[in-house]
Amino acid sequence: MLKNKSKYKIMKKIKSLLLLITCIIITSSCSDNNGVDNLTDKELLSKKSWIFNKFEFLSSSFNPHNFTPENFEDRVNTVYKDLSITFNSDETGKIKSSNINKTFTWKLVDNKLTMTLPNPTEPTDDVVDYILSINDTEMQLKMIDSFTLFIQNKEVNAKGIQYYK
Repeated sequence: MLKNKSKYKIMKKIKSLLLLITCIIITSSCSDNNGVDNLTDKELLSKKSWIFNKFEFLSSSFNPHNFTPENFEDRVNTVYKDLSITFNSDETGKIKSSNINKTFTWKLVDNKLTMTLPNPTEPTDDVVDYILSINDTEMQLKMIDSFTLFIQNKEVNAKGIQYYK
């Protein structure tokens, strides 16, 4: 009888140990983020400096010279080729390239990003609105309004998506 009690205690300990190991495995494998931080869009914006990758032309409401979408894309890609944008967590930021060095403030509400750039030559600041799409590796800024640019010294406007990595 004593022998059976001893076997029973050992079996009970093994059973408890297996149950404990199973619980640990289930708990650690059921993580909701698979080891990846679930950052908010604001946190992703300020996580790093974003480097311009490309511009995708969407439309133009002023194009009297009938430039092609490729003309628009080539021009913006040339001007922005070394552009970087840094969003600070205090809702300030900096745009830098070989010919641009501007500070700005920003606000994000839902997925609408508003950037305000001081304009010392005008009575009001430049305010630009985008629809933001962002993850760890890419940021897309879809323009809500058109912007003015010059192609072959001719003024036109365009709306598009700026891609950053």
